Amino acid sequence: MAQTFKSGDLVQLKSGGPKMVVDRYVKRRVCCQWFSGENLQSASFSEVSLQSELTVVKRVIGVSDDEI
Repeated sequence: MAQTFKSGDLVQLKSGGPKMVVDRYVKRRVCCQWFSGENLQSASFSEVSLQSELTVVKRVIGVSDDEI
């Protein structure tokens, strides 16, 4: 199975929440890190629950993949 994200990608849960940085994959789960105030947080998520921050930006400005 191909990995959708790579280390360093900026992602967000499809349901919202903070912007997070992909750290690595562990057992087909995406490990992410983010700051809550001054505290570094981390958790792992199912790939299908995440979206690339680039996807969010393209949707907001109304640009398709072909235009970038």
